[in-house]
Amino acid sequence: MSPNPKQRATGSLKPNPKPKPPSPSPSPSPSGSQNQSGSQPQSGSQPRPSPPPRG
Repeated sequence: MSPNPKQRATGSLKPNPKPKPPSPSPSPSPSGSQNQSGSQPQSGSQPRPSPPPRG
């Protein structure tokens, strides 16, 4: 029966998996992809500096 109390202790571990579900939720969210696109605009800024030197 000692393992039963141990399982109860795992109850504290249960809260850990709870934060995990929220993390996957943002990934499926389109906003997450938008953030990735946010990096694309940054790369776009790189080509921008290239034209100024041409000028």
